[in-house]
Amino acid sequence: MSPLLESVPIAVLTGFLGSGKSTLLNGLLRSGSLPPTAIIVNEFGEVAIDHALIEGVTDGIMLLSSGCVCCAVRSDLEAALRDLHLKRVRGLIPEYEAAILETTGLADPGPVLQTLTSRPVREMRYRLGPVIATLDAQNGKTTLQSHHEAIRQIAICDRIILTKTDLVPDPDALVALAREINPHAPIVQSGAEPTSEGIFGHSLLTDLPQDREYPSNEHHHHLSGISSHGRLIEGLLDWDKVDLLVRNFLQRNGEQVLRFKALLRLRGIDEVTVLHGVHHSLYPPQLIPTPTAENISRVSLIGDHLDKSVAEAFLEDLAVAASA
Repeated sequence: MSPLLESVPIAVLTGFLGSGKSTLLNGLLRSGSLPPTAIIVNEFGEVAIDHALIEGVTDGIMLLSSGCVCCAVRSDLEAALRDLHLKRVRGLIPEYEAAILETTGLADPGPVLQTLTSRPVREMRYRLGPVIATLDAQNGKTTLQSHHEAIRQIAICDRIILTKTDLVPDPDALVALAREINPHAPIVQSGAEPTSEGIFGHSLLTDLPQDREYPSNEHHHHLSGISSHGRLIEGLLDWDKVDLLVRNFLQRNGEQVLRFKALLRLRGIDEVTVLHGVHHSLYPPQLIPTPTAENISRVSLIGDHLDKSVAEAFLEDLAVAASA
């Protein structure tokens, strides 16, 4: 295993219709806090990039005053990423170090994450970055109670951005509902002037938010079938055992797995090994420097009608692999 050298992290910006994704994106572009970034939107007409930020359009790609570029996904995300990649390699557009993909408000994020972890996308030197979900403080509670897509968007994200808080003096009920769906994602307010660090919890170029929590118990949202399972595992793990366990689990239960994520301490490897899984797909491991010397692995599993006993048995098998 080796880290993906010079690969471009793709952050996913999801959230239901009207939850403030466009406002947040424009604020980030104005802030000047982003590295050179490719902004990928579903349609120019759907996501309004502020015209004050646009310097020109070349071959279907908008050039932005921030030094970023923006393109539209009209049908095929993989094709749009390939087009960006080729234009970048040929020097037709400015270099970019990161990408932000803004999904449609009705998108189920699962297929999006599957595409971003697919072999063709990896071969273009992209990697999955943080998943951010916007949640409307004014209408979010009704949305979560009415739309399963909105619940999935919150369930799989690494970080929840609470928007329109100026319209709601007390969003505690919404925050409690969001924590029931996703107990491990930090919830932060977007603020009037969003910055990369404030939204992503770190630099966009960093692989994982530093404030993400990994639960050591099981949470279940009774209205939706969404459940969150987690485990802290002490001791060093054997990669071959972990790889086999995870692949077999996803192969058998992938339809019910919205997202699998793990920070693993493996024998013979000083860095932390990061694993992502979506449905039946397992993303190749990434290596990141370890912030501490502790030999503790953190595993998070988000399911949709995933049998609790199946999830717990899988996590127990991983724990046994550390003690073997």
